[in-house]
Amino acid sequence: MTTSPPLELQAGVSAGLLHTSSEPIIRDRSSGSGSAGSGVCRVRGRPGPGRQSPGLQGPGSAGSGVCGVRARPVQQDLEHSSAPPPSPPQSSLIHLLLAVGGQLELRSGLAYPIPGVPWVERMAGAFAYESSKVDWCEDNYRHSEHVVEYFNTVSNLIFFLVSPIMLYLLHPYARERNLAVHLVWVLMIFVGLFSGYFHMTLSFMGQMLDELSILWVQAVGYALWFPQRLFPAFVKDRRTFSRMVLAVAVLTTVSSFVKPTANAYVLNIFGVQLLYMLRMEMKRCTDQKATRLAKRLVCLWLLAIACWISDRFGCSFWQKLDFCYLHGFWHILIVMATAYGTTLIAYLDATYEIPSSLPELRYWPCDRWEVGFPHIVLRGDTKSRKGC
Repeated sequence: MTTSPPLELQAGVSAGLLHTSSEPIIRDRSSGSGSAGSGVCRVRGRPGPGRQSPGLQGPGSAGSGVCGVRARPVQQDLEHSSAPPPSPPQSSLIHLLLAVGGQLELRSGLAYPIPGVPWVERMAGAFAYESSKVDWCEDNYRHSEHVVEYFNTVSNLIFFLVSPIMLYLLHPYARERNLAVHLVWVLMIFVGLFSGYFHMTLSFMGQMLDELSILWVQAVGYALWFPQRLFPAFVKDRRTFSRMVLAVAVLTTVSSFVKPTANAYVLNIFGVQLLYMLRMEMKRCTDQKATRLAKRLVCLWLLAIACWISDRFGCSFWQKLDFCYLHGFWHILIVMATAYGTTLIAYLDATYEIPSSLPELRYWPCDRWEVGFPHIVLRGDTKSRKGC
């Protein structure tokens, strides 16, 4: 005798009962994160606002649905049909194919039972749309039913535009100093890729990839440019320091899965520390052009942080103004701040480590007005450069 599977499983996989409406379901921001029992779901689509999805009831009601799941309860169909419902597939392989193929849309806090392969539940849940607990201010699915946050996704194109330019402009310095300098902007391309994926899906895996790629950009920057005179006493050379930074980055990567919501704040704290280190280095610099570049960098960074914080904690205000795109401006501003910051740090590094190269700051495309992307020109002989 075969026992009847749970109601949710029947709703998700029973033939003819899977809800395949073209109107995707989204979470109501006023009712929480969208997990089970968190509130009423709304249907996106052509019908008027406020429409509830079939079979989804308010919090605490019996047989209430789960926000974000397209399947509707089987009981509702049985009340209008005299034919017995077909039995769900019994094969674990079928469940696996359904989960991987996207027919079972998993949401945060929900995983359909797949007998014998529990890791599939966890993996499918991590990649599922809106499985992250982070939801930015921009209205979900406003411009596309396949992209959760459209402007936040599209704004990541700035990474793909600026990164190749900076790779080209910094190549003379990287060729003379260390080709590993290019890793910074190669990783920035991955930051843009993973950030776009995260905002397109709001998935937990997208969130982790986005934040960890930023972590590794910072780690590479530390390893390459942290002033050697500030090394701890037990660190004798840059190779040892780089290995230490690598070990810390790996440890942080693993531990970040414990409290994912804290990752963004930790990354911003690291950013503040980098700015403090840069300020200490600028005290030794007498180049007025470098000083002006540093001031522009700080302004860009402060504007970027202001956009990030305002979008995160002032969402209700911006929703009243119907302007919920500040996180997208954060993407644009932080890329430009990174371009200014990496150039300034590289200039200071070349000044102190390879002074015979006679580094000079310039701007492309207009150096006269100091408008555009800053870069370094090495005017001197670099054969006698220092080791580090």
